[in-house]
Amino acid sequence: MNQPMTQQDLTAPIDRVKVSRSEQFARAYQVFSDETTEQDLTDYRFSAELSNNQGMLLALSETSGISRPALNSVVVTLNTIRMGELATGAYTLLLYGVRDDEREIFVQLLMQVEP
Repeated sequence: MNQPMTQQDLTAPIDRVKVSRSEQFARAYQVFSDETTEQDLTDYRFSAELSNNQGMLLALSETSGISRPALNSVVVTLNTIRMGELATGAYTLLLYGVRDDEREIFVQLLMQVEP
């Protein structure tokens, strides 16, 4: 499912999801600079950090867990092995891009992992 986002201010949108630890998780995001104009993300390098209340558990990069199928799209994927390693509970995944040595958070994903 694609989640359209418009970057109009410095506040990262929050996306809340419930996921099963027994299935692969994938979430696609499309970024727009206004209501209809796709934002070109070519200059960004994307990464993500998955954490819980005890700290960071997992780092994702464009070589592991993040893909870019279009100029304005980013997909975050946790395969079934990684999902199975998570305990049930609450997690936060920050998806961010780095451009010109500046880090910009694109989305804060609040995940409730269920059995």
